[in-house]
Amino acid sequence: MESMAEMQGATPPASPTQDDAGLMRVLEALRAARGLDFRQYRLTTIRRRLERRMAAVRASDIEEYLRLLSTRPAEFDDLIDYLTLKVSAFFRDDRTFDLLARTVMPDLWALALRQRRGLLSWSAGCATGEEVYSLAMLLLSQVSQDADPSLTAASLVLGTDIDERALATARLGAYPQARLQDVSREIVERWFESDDSAEGLWRMRQQVRALTSFRSHDLVAEPEAEPADLCGRLFDLVVCRNVLIYMQRPLQLVVLSRLDKRLAPGGYMVLGEAETLPESFRSSYDAIDRRARIFRKRTAVGLDHAT
Repeated sequence: MESMAEMQGATPPASPTQDDAGLMRVLEALRAARGLDFRQYRLTTIRRRLERRMAAVRASDIEEYLRLLSTRPAEFDDLIDYLTLKVSAFFRDDRTFDLLARTVMPDLWALALRQRRGLLSWSAGCATGEEVYSLAMLLLSQVSQDADPSLTAASLVLGTDIDERALATARLGAYPQARLQDVSREIVERWFESDDSAEGLWRMRQQVRALTSFRSHDLVAEPEAEPADLCGRLFDLVVCRNVLIYMQRPLQLVVLSRLDKRLAPGGYMVLGEAETLPESFRSSYDAIDRRARIFRKRTAVGLDHAT
């Protein structure tokens, strides 16, 4: 994981050199085949993961690996698996989720109640979905005493990612026992159910799944490529953790700008613990907790949701 200094731009990533020509050819082939552009990600990280994939398929050099890509299109999907780090867990980072449960979610739900509307959350880079379901469970814990179920039904926790394989797991919403080892027994009994399969999976209960939606989306792609669940919406909560650290500085700013445009005034943005808002964004945000990287977008009025 990159240091905070690197995230804030104190150590700018090196520009591509002649030695990167082969790497860039692979990334261009990936962009052409799958529409995903990794060329502005941190090349040292991308190169390291590409080398691991090449070793796994026993490709001796870039030329041999490019030939493999041209003859076996499924290899592009395997390469995406290697280039995208999928570290996900339920309620990952205790401090962050404690603050979300005690401060952020109650504040946002109280506002939603006053305005008689649902609460909208977005997990960008959701991987296999644990973060999305964790946010949905927090929301349901807030609304369990509410007398109007229509407000709950109007709420949404959207999860997006570029990895279709990870999204398939997220949509299934079923996880092995080992993925629940750090989840309290009370939460497991309340929000999960055993599917009695040979794999011994634990499935999210329908009331949790009903609040969620998963869509393929590349934060690097142009805005017109946004899925329908994003278009025209402002979110109360945007969570994008440990995604920006893999991008070069200019791309970080582009992605943060797009996240900012999707966050309603008065809404909350949550970044990873190795990330923070650049100086150019800080005049628009208050730091709720710098260690947990929770920021609130400033506003003089209440949230104004687009339709």
